[in-house]
Amino acid sequence: MAITAPDAAYIDSITQLADVFLSAENGTGGHRTIFAQALMDGIDEAGKADELKDYFILDIRNKSDYESAHIPGAVNVEMGDIAKPASLAILPRDKPILVVCYTGQSASLVNGILVMMGYDAWTLRFGMMSWYEASPVGVWSPLVQQEIRGGKLPVISGKDPA
Repeated sequence: MAITAPDAAYIDSITQLADVFLSAENGTGGHRTIFAQALMDGIDEAGKADELKDYFILDIRNKSDYESAHIPGAVNVEMGDIAKPASLAILPRDKPILVVCYTGQSASLVNGILVMMGYDAWTLRFGMMSWYEASPVGVWSPLVQQEIRGGKLPVISGKDPA
């Protein structure tokens, strides 16, 4: 599909949505992320989405990685399919969405898109790296891998969210 230059009204509406997302106007200062520890610390503040059960968990990693290990309850929709009508139809408008990827980077991109579409989306800070016990990752070089320690939190395998 070819991308054509949008008209000025379309650009203006996207600009306004982006300004709200990136500014403090949305109550987050543009930082719509949450640490794994905050979700699993067992402290549940009334009226605050601070526990895993408070979220619809959206795992945007590829299918094989999701099936290998994912957060219990997570629903898999690969990143490239997020904006498709069938994918959007499963996303709740009345519950925050926790977007999960490998490191948090792709989830932040999807998070921004979803928020601009009117969803209450949040990113799992540092993605599944923060969830697993440890992940070998090239942080400063693609050739040199370091071990990043995570929370060693529960995961399940298979095609189903349960």
